[in-house]
Amino acid sequence: MPCSQEAQVICPRKQARPAKEGGTRLRFVRLSEHATAPTKGSERAAGYDLYSAYDYTVSPMEKALVKTDIPIALPSGCYGRVAPRSGLAAKHFIDVGAGVIDEDYRGNVGVVLFNFGKEKFEVKTGDRIAQLICERIFYPEVEEVQVWVIQMECFWSWQLSWPPSSWKHSPACPEANIKAAVM
Repeated sequence: MPCSQEAQVICPRKQARPAKEGGTRLRFVRLSEHATAPTKGSERAAGYDLYSAYDYTVSPMEKALVKTDIPIALPSGCYGRVAPRSGLAAKHFIDVGAGVIDEDYRGNVGVVLFNFGKEKFEVKTGDRIAQLICERIFYPEVEEVQVWVIQMECFWSWQLSWPPSSWKHSPACPEANIKAAVM
C-alpha cells in the first residue's frame, strides 16, 4: 500500500530511526509541507537552525510553544539541546526556554520562545527560531549511599551522613588535593 497523506500515515521507510551505535546522522521527518529541514549556517557551526512551521505572535512578557513539524532521531549517545539564536536575543529580547530533547524522543519538536521585549514579536512560517546542538551524554546508574566523605586541601574533612545533625568535621586535611569519596 503506498504512503497516503489523506490517512496521515508515514511510510515506514521514511520514519525517523535511531542511528546505529557510533552513527553520526541526525535523522528527521517532515510532518507537514510547512516543515523545514534543520540546516547549519557553516560547516563548523555548533548547531542546526530550527524553523517555525506556522505563524505565531508572542506578546511582550509572554511565551509561545512554536512547532517545527519535525520529529528527529538523534545519534546514539547524544541528546539535543535547544539553544537561543544570538540575533533574536540581541535585537528582539527573545529567549528560548529550557530545551532538552531526549535521545529516544520522537515527537514533534517544539521550541518555547519567551518575549522579554516591550513589543509583540511576530514569528512567520519558515523563520529560524532556535538552534539544535547535539551533545554527548552519559547515563550513570543511580545509587543511594549512607555516608559521603569530602576532603578539601588544608581546610576541613567532612563526613556527611543523614541526618545532617550527625555531620562531623576535622581540621587539617592531610591530602594535597580535593577528594570526594563515597562509602
